[in-house]
Amino acid sequence: MKKTRLCFFALACALCLLAQSGLFADTTLSVDKAVELAISRNLSLERSRIDALALKRANDSRWNVFVPGVETSAALSRANQTPPADSSPYTASGSVALRLSLSPATFTGMKQAAADYERGLISLEKARTLLELNVRKIFYELLLLEENIKLTWQNILTAEKRVSQAEENYRGGLVPELDSLSAKVSLENLRPSLDEQIIARQEQLDLFKMYLGIQPEENVHIAGSIEPEILPALHTESLLPTALASRLDLQELRRIRDVSILNRDTTKQSALLPVLSLGWAYSPALSDPFASGRWNSYDNFYDNGVFSVSLSLAIDNLLPGSAARNSIAALEDSIKKQDSQILELTRQAGVEIETLGKKIDKSRKTIAALLLNAQLAERTYALTEEAYRQGSRELLSLENAANELQNARFQIAREKYTCITLILDLEYALGLSFGTLKEK
Repeated sequence: MKKTRLCFFALACALCLLAQSGLFADTTLSVDKAVELAISRNLSLERSRIDALALKRANDSRWNVFVPGVETSAALSRANQTPPADSSPYTASGSVALRLSLSPATFTGMKQAAADYERGLISLEKARTLLELNVRKIFYELLLLEENIKLTWQNILTAEKRVSQAEENYRGGLVPELDSLSAKVSLENLRPSLDEQIIARQEQLDLFKMYLGIQPEENVHIAGSIEPEILPALHTESLLPTALASRLDLQELRRIRDVSILNRDTTKQSALLPVLSLGWAYSPALSDPFASGRWNSYDNFYDNGVFSVSLSLAIDNLLPGSAARNSIAALEDSIKKQDSQILELTRQAGVEIETLGKKIDKSRKTIAALLLNAQLAERTYALTEEAYRQGSRELLSLENAANELQNARFQIAREKYTCITLILDLEYALGLSFGTLKEK
């Protein structure tokens, strides 16, 4: 028995360790894996899914407008006036009543539920795509920050070498003591910059974990590089017609307009058209229910039930300036404003897509120029460093060359990140899946 308990205890400990290692183990993520995690774990997207499920439930059950309302009741009554001597003042009764109201608004409301569900699906897809865009941007921003940290660390190592070289030249009498001290000051000035970059990266990493639904304690590493996709020449004017049809924000706004039109039609039909009401009731009653044997025969019961058909119309709604007509007019105004929003967003989309295309072309040319500039900066630094070793150049010249090289490398990394984000923004603006432009 004791051995059995020990086995169970060991098994429980092993399971706990496995669970803990799965929760807090190091995780290496590619950009696609990060997007996959975000889509499955993000809390904001989960709320959007719940909204879509609620609309689906309403759409799937829209047929229930044809289910009649059912009421049941049972009563025992006593007459106020004293009945004849051979009669009882008591009567027992029960009823089952069915009611169903039909109008043109009934069928329009069913269409409205279907259209609202389609709008919800578009909104869910829009939220998913926007989440993917943000995750991809933060992913590449983390890569940029890591690249900057590496560059700064390399600069610190280079500065340490400069300090050693300055001290050696000072001891050899090639440079004054001021050069040695200046090299040490330059080295110490780099360390706070490194600390700031590490803190900035940690802040973005925490935000990244929140998007992905990862526990703050879990260690996350990202695997990737800041290299923009090689795209063919962009002709945004040829992509614009496709974009106007596939952009999710335009689709969502069009579907909202469709729902508004159906809502207006439902309101108008409910207020201005007659309503057909069908009713049926079965209402058996029994007098003198306390008499012996009265409940034994169905012949003792009589039915007060009825079947009714009625047609009703609210006349006051037909009057000019009535509350119903004002509501309809307000819905008409809302539809007109939505038409204006669609037109405005369509124009903005065209300008946005054209601007992004131009910015991408400019960014690619800038990257080519910066790469050439970095090569020149590297060559300049190498020559200046050699001259400093020989004592023909001052420390200030070497530090200026180092700063120029650091700035050139940083500019390349930042411009590559800019180009990547511009491509992502263009694919989002065109309503395309991310990576589609590379395939075209």
